[in-house]
Amino acid sequence: MTGCGASAERAPRDSAPIKCGVPHYAELAANLAKLTPDQRDALRAVAARPTLHTSIVSPSGRFRIHFDTSGVNAPAYADLDGRVLSVWESARAAAEAFDSAYRFEVEELGYLPPPSDDANGGDALFDVYLKTIGFYGLTYPDVELPEGGRHTTYIVIHNSFGSGFYSRGLEGLWVTAAHEFHHAIVIGGYGLVWDEIFYQEIACTAMEEFAHDEVNDYYNYMDLRDGYFAKPGVSIVRSTSGSGYDLAVWHIYLRDKYGYAVIKRIWEIFSEGTPTILAVDAALKEYGSSFRDDFNEFAAWTYFTGDRAVEGKYFEEGAAYEQISFTGPVMEPDEQFELSAIPASVNFLRFADPLSHDTLVAVVTAGDARAAHETPYAESAIAYGLYRYPVDGAIKINDYYYAAFDCADVSAWRTSEILNNQLVATGATTDVAVGSPYPNPYRYSDHFPQPLRIPFDADPPVFADFRVYTAAMEAVFSQSYEFPVVGDLFVSWRPVDFDGDALPTGVYFYVVKVGDETSTGKIVLIND
Repeated sequence: MTGCGASAERAPRDSAPIKCGVPHYAELAANLAKLTPDQRDALRAVAARPTLHTSIVSPSGRFRIHFDTSGVNAPAYADLDGRVLSVWESARAAAEAFDSAYRFEVEELGYLPPPSDDANGGDALFDVYLKTIGFYGLTYPDVELPEGGRHTTYIVIHNSFGSGFYSRGLEGLWVTAAHEFHHAIVIGGYGLVWDEIFYQEIACTAMEEFAHDEVNDYYNYMDLRDGYFAKPGVSIVRSTSGSGYDLAVWHIYLRDKYGYAVIKRIWEIFSEGTPTILAVDAALKEYGSSFRDDFNEFAAWTYFTGDRAVEGKYFEEGAAYEQISFTGPVMEPDEQFELSAIPASVNFLRFADPLSHDTLVAVVTAGDARAAHETPYAESAIAYGLYRYPVDGAIKINDYYYAAFDCADVSAWRTSEILNNQLVATGATTDVAVGSPYPNPYRYSDHFPQPLRIPFDADPPVFADFRVYTAAMEAVFSQSYEFPVVGDLFVSWRPVDFDGDALPTGVYFYVVKVGDETSTGKIVLIND
């Protein structure tokens, strides 16, 4: 079963069914000292292992599946044809789902298996409980082990995945087994830090896709109002929605670019005591990259979703994803965005040129991994402007546009540009300096109707008289300009004559006269 597809018009939703209870349990556990004695007793009661009628052992001999044979907790999963399985068939289906998760995640991907809980639950097998709960599943840390913050665990999952769930019956069972078993792997084999549980949700939701590509439950969490796709500027490591389900696409990106091994390497580095986002950065550096660089590339990939998806590029299933939201209003060239952003966040800034009908989207990412860990909510002021002419410190996007980015620490940021839904190639931008007409030579077939930009020196406010002559010194154009404010001064001229017609190929001379000062230069026009 596939989840909802992308819709550019659909309003973001405030809530969705809870996929995993781990973040909610983590919030309580992380604030245990603040709870009253009664609240602590209630938490312990919630975390107590359920008492159910009976159990079976999975075919692999690794899992014990606990369930009731009758009553509200009796398992009843519907198969792909809608037939509701019997209690015993449902229990066996759960056993097979967790065996499948083990084969894929441990035997194929190479993760450490969860540690044994000795006799808790009746024996040393990994315990899974099927019962009616208010979410897909929950992995409980049980006994803390002596080293590395690791814990034994057990899992409780819903006993039917009926109404109220996006993925129902067996499909809900399959993705929940993959998701919750990955929690058990990370908590048991690599460690647990309660206030970084959000990143585990990214990893475990992505594992659903890796193990069961056909289900796609995570699609349904991409339109949440506080999520990555709907809310510009949200942090990839500190989500206001608290879920991380929509950001499964981050690990899907890492898998698609580097393979599964880089994700496992993140948890290996994390197990050594490195905070999650710093472990991400360290793992990517082993692959010759960094969080700063890959986060920007990832963000650019997420632009190409929904109606903007490109077949054969970026996310394979991108056409089914939500489309990202833009930050602020649409600007025109020669305007500038000014905003604040937090670490590990991305803003998509949109410009529309009324002259050429071009659309440019700037992808601006805050990629300082250490800041994302140490000061995750610290805001930085940034400015991004798009120009039709070269300005100091700008990069050249193409023959028509220049972009200027400014902030206190430019090294912590990355920008990329998408022009008319085409990602500008890495390395295509170049630093430019002000001083000469641009573009020069001016080729009508490439540049028109974009104007020529002719800079000059003066202290505003000024009036400038601009004239253009042929090589025979015949005047073909003239105009006066007023420059009332301080800034980069330039004449903007679309190369036409007095009648508004394009000029023939040739060498032309210009004169800019400001008071007693005169600037002159040469322009080559190619009318092809």
